[in-house]
Amino acid sequence: MFQWQYFFLFIFLGFLGGFSDPRVPPHKIRGIQDYYSFVVLFLFISLIWSIFTFGIFWGILSLIEIWAGYFFGRKVSLGE
Repeated sequence: MFQWQYFFLFIFLGFLGGFSDPRVPPHKIRGIQDYYSFVVLFLFISLIWSIFTFGIFWGILSLIEIWAGYFFGRKVSLGE
């Protein structure tokens, strides 16, 4: 059964990861980029939790949701 709260959680976490990615031009540096390693660590832990709690299929779906959020967060951070 699909649960929307996890969908929004993983999209948000992926967005946060993409937005805080420090690989940007010098004029687009933000303070949140200092926390990129913590965001990625939390993303990894939440993905492992999803796989062990809901199974491999939902873990793969969570990974796709994280990727989609990361893609949009990266677009916003680069201003595209």
